[in-house]
Amino acid sequence: FDEILSLIANESATLLVSDYAVIVLINPQTRETRKTVLFSGETRREQRLSQIRHSLIAGWIFQQRRPLLANNIHKDSRFKEIDFDDQRMSVLGAPLQIAGTLLGAILVVRNAERKGFDSAEMDYLKKIATISVPYFRNTELYAGMFLPPASTKTLIPKYRAVGLIGKSKPFLEMLQAIEAAARTDIRVLLQGESGTGKELVARALHKFGRRAEGPFVAVDCGAIPENLVEAELFGHEKG
Repeated sequence: FDEILSLIANESATLLVSDYAVIVLINPQTRETRKTVLFSGETRREQRLSQIRHSLIAGWIFQQRRPLLANNIHKDSRFKEIDFDDQRMSVLGAPLQIAGTLLGAILVVRNAERKGFDSAEMDYLKKIATISVPYFRNTELYAGMFLPPASTKTLIPKYRAVGLIGKSKPFLEMLQAIEAAARTDIRVLLQGESGTGKELVARALHKFGRRAEGPFVAVDCGAIPENLVEAELFGHEKG
């Protein structure tokens, strides 16, 4: 995944004849910065300072949800609270969003020795963002399926809060399975005797999944006529 982000940043900097490019990703739910990919030849100390500035600049894009063109950004009143340490540069930025969900921002930067950006270059960066974001979002979802298992110390209190209580090995394996399934959009079939907690598991899958903000609808399948079960569970086509 990091290689994909670095490639996008690299190509953006090259195509727009810039000194470097930055991709700042956020958690779509909390809006917290979760990853910054910096393509440049700066030292680690300079990178740490740059990441603070870039996160603040990207924050403007997150808030406004629109592209940014700021030549001589150190003089731009929108960013007067940022300490640029006499570093003169021009910044072009575009939001990375898909289906109304904001995933991050891409910035390309030119130092003072180069001329500033223009509106045509801003349109070009917007096209790069539009083309790139569906692919790297799918890559991120795919990578999320292979995250290392959560520790027992993390799982037990997390699921106790939603009514799933236990410490046995099979129980912990079930919690790991819930964690893995919640990261994806796959259908999940829960089987078990009446009273074993299937609805609690279903609610946990919903709460910790990507649809957590949507409604959870519990349906008593025993009350559905046999000839309608398939249509209720899997849908139907007219005719």
